[in-house]
Amino acid sequence: MAVTKILPIRSTIQKSVNYICAPDKTEGSLLIHSEHCVPQTAGQIFQHHLNQCRAGGNTIGRHLIQSFAPDEVDPATAHEIGKRLAEEILGGRYAYVLATHVDRGHIHNHFVWGAADMVSHKRYRSNKGTYHEIRNVSDRLCKEQNLSVIIPQGVGKSYAEWEAEKQGTSWKAKLKTTIDTTIPTVTDFENFIKRMGEQGYTIKRGKHISFKAPDQERFTRAKRLGAEYTEGELKSRIAKSLSLKEQKTLAEKEQSQKPTQSPPQQKPQSQKPTPPPKQAPKPPPPLEGIALWESIIRRADTAEIYNLMQQHGGYQHFIDLMTESRIAHETIDNAIKANEKRIAAWGYLRKDIIALNRTRKIYNEFQKLKKSTKFFAKRTADKFYEKHEDEIRTHENALRDLKDYKRPLPTIKEIDEEIVKGKNANVQNAKYYRTAKAEHTRFTTVHRKLYAVNNEHKPKAPQRQKQRSHSHDLSK
Repeated sequence: MAVTKILPIRSTIQKSVNYICAPDKTEGSLLIHSEHCVPQTAGQIFQHHLNQCRAGGNTIGRHLIQSFAPDEVDPATAHEIGKRLAEEILGGRYAYVLATHVDRGHIHNHFVWGAADMVSHKRYRSNKGTYHEIRNVSDRLCKEQNLSVIIPQGVGKSYAEWEAEKQGTSWKAKLKTTIDTTIPTVTDFENFIKRMGEQGYTIKRGKHISFKAPDQERFTRAKRLGAEYTEGELKSRIAKSLSLKEQKTLAEKEQSQKPTQSPPQQKPQSQKPTPPPKQAPKPPPPLEGIALWESIIRRADTAEIYNLMQQHGGYQHFIDLMTESRIAHETIDNAIKANEKRIAAWGYLRKDIIALNRTRKIYNEFQKLKKSTKFFAKRTADKFYEKHEDEIRTHENALRDLKDYKRPLPTIKEIDEEIVKGKNANVQNAKYYRTAKAEHTRFTTVHRKLYAVNNEHKPKAPQRQKQRSHSHDLSK
């Protein structure tokens, strides 16, 4: 289950970024992600894009909080959900910073993004429509990860009913609990009605079945408890529970009736010389790195996992290894992106040089006509420009692009060699990246288990109790 809340930011947006990126909240800055900016200078980047927008409103950014239910999701999964949510709702058009916090009783994501659309230079509009879109996308991503989703059912609760349920005195909450515990013990719907009566409930059957507990003034319709408590759904749940019990009973019966096989009789064999004893195989090398931690989490007992974790450096040591793995694959990814930018730059240079060579003759001829002092030279130059305007402007644009480039310009052959080198390097980098990414994915999988085990078994910090003064001396 994820609850979303969005807030406007009208000043000091960098303070908001600094708050969400605090190392003690994000496992040493491990759970931070940004697009089109870096957290340290995000406020300046947001303001730069905002300066290019039309005037309107005093909101300079937005702060979205996505909170998950306690103990329902691990930090890595919550962080991935956050990245996918930001990608879908912002569409790559807004610079943003995402941070996953683990310092509270529940894991939650913080998003801070600038209000300026980098493509259209318009401001982000937050309204009911955009908020419902955010909530729908968040619910869908949670469903894909098998997390619970808040589904509105029936009518809302009054405050009195909510308070009664919280205190454990709600008739509806007690009725739901009684029904849920009775269904697995009955054989059909009539048997269910009988068992509910034996527990003190009065049943009224009609269009909608209703129940009334002892000392309760009015009947409660079962359908008011939720979609799973209508008469049809109750019958379906009883049938499903009965089917599961029958399957289990049948499986146990087949297992008990399965004949035991006697071991096959061995035929007498002629005596052969005893072969020399085989040497014992060498023990396998000790496990290291991610393989070691994968072997640790295969234990069934969480206490044993926690003890082994402490023997190999503890939870923080694993986080350090995981951080090294993340840095490794991110470094290779950055190298690939840098090579792609270099290849693109060489491509632009190649295009400009080809255009320069193709239009040089026409451009030089136009310059001669412009500088000529002959009679009617200006008219001749204007006619020449009208006829060859595209070539002349192409040459001027290429000259402008190459103005700051070091001379002599490289040849097309040299440029093509550099492009091939970059592409070959990226082919090799891609292999390394896949290996490093796969290892980091293994770390992420192990982290989910270790995070839960560490929270379950780590010693609780003693809570300090406030000492209350019993002095009634008012002169102090």
